[in-house]
This record gives sequence, C-alpha cells and structure tokens, in this order.
Amino acid sequence: MAKFCNNCGTQLDDATTFCNNCGTKVESTTPVSSTPVSATNASSAGSAKKLPKLDKSMLKFAIPAVAAIIVLIIIISIIVGNGYKKPFKNLINGINDGDEEVYCDALPDFLIKKYKKSNDDYYKTVKENIKSQIKSWEESKIYDLGDDVEVSYKIVDTIEMDDEALEDAQDYIKSRYDKKVEVKGGYEVAFLITIEGEDGEYSYPSYTTVYKLEGKWCVLDTSFLVNSYTSISDDSDIDYSDLIDMIN
Repeated sequence: MAKFCNNCGTQLDDATTFCNNCGTKVESTTPVSSTPVSATNASSAGSAKKLPKLDKSMLKFAIPAVAAIIVLIIIISIIVGNGYKKPFKNLINGINDGDEEVYCDALPDFLIKKYKKSNDDYYKTVKENIKSQIKSWEESKIYDLGDDVEVSYKIVDTIEMDDEALEDAQDYIKSRYDKKVEVKGGYEVAFLITIEGEDGEYSYPSYTTVYKLEGKWCVLDTSFLVNSYTSISDDSDIDYSDLIDMIN
C-alpha cells in the first residue's frame, strides 16, 4: 500500500520516517486490528440467549407422572416376584367358593388335559371331592369345627430350587406323567393351614413344591392341603420349627 506525507502529499517509501520534500515526520498508518469474536464464543452466546425458561407449572405434572411410573414398576416387581403364590390362592379360593375350575387352575395345563382325557366328568369329580373334604372337616369329632368351614393358609418359609433340583423335577415329570416339559423355576414352600368353622378352628403345618411350567406357576399334587408335615420327605430343606411353635 503506497505511503504519502500528511503535510505536503509527497509519495514516500514504506521505510521513510521523515518526508524528503518538507521534512515532516511521517506518522504510522498501521491500522489497529480489532479482535473478532470467535465463532465458539458467538455460538455460545447465541445458545445462551436461546435457552428456554423453565416452566414451573410443568413440574406439577412431571413429578406425579414420575412418581406414578416408579409405583407401577414396584407393583409389577411384586406381582412377578410373588407369582409362585398364585396356585395356592387358586386352591384355597376354589375350596371356599366351591369353584372346581379355579381349584384346577392351580394344576399345570398338561395335567388337566391328561385327567380330562381319562375322565369326561373330571371337573364334576373335583367339585364332588371338594364338597366331600369340607363335609369331612365339618363332621370331624376330632376337630369339632362345626358348620361353614373355610380354609386359610400362611406361608412360613420358602426355599428356591437350584438348577440341579429343577433338572430332577423335569426328569420326575417325564417319568411319572410321560411329559417332557422345561421347569423354569421352583420353590419348596412350608405352610400353616388353618381350618375354621362356627365352633372352632384347627391348624396344622404342611409342605409342597411349586413349579413354573410352560410359563405358569402350578403344583403337581394338592394333597398337601390335608397332609401334615409328618409325611414329608427327609430330603426337604424346610425348617419346620417355626411351624411347630405356631401350633403349640
């Protein structure tokens, strides 16, 4: 860029300090550079300006919604975790309500099909057996319960079956029922069964094993409702001391 004297206008060399014509000192004309705003800073500044304001009114809806989701998760966990109890509820409700189909829902589907195949009146037979059992409790001189007998239960102890026990259960089902089925889970369960009538009640400890077969929790045998712990195999890991203490 050409350089000129500010006093007389004579063109000068870039390195000249004084004008060759009039001797005036040549002032520097180097422009002062301005520091540009970096793209990052500009972007950050723009972003900061564009941040939305927190709408506090939305919290009124957000907090209850989150709480509801947490509660739902807890409920689902409880239901899934306690799924093994359903067969026992079905058995007890079936007895108290005289509902043979609810009672039988505690059994695996393949076993129901097997029984119905050999007995066209299977549900009718079950209903008669339920009535007969209630009548035997009501008429028992040992228990002296009176009429209107109802059954209840309390789970005292549970032991989850390990993989080896589940495999043994599969082999047992195959050999006894000629049915190949995968046992997905299982528990040994100790109960306190209570029979209560108008005139009194009677309690006794009992035991059974519940399995998860074909996606359904079920029992293979319902005799535990009338059999006491004295008939239980010595292989069981259940501790019956609590049950005995509850009766004595």
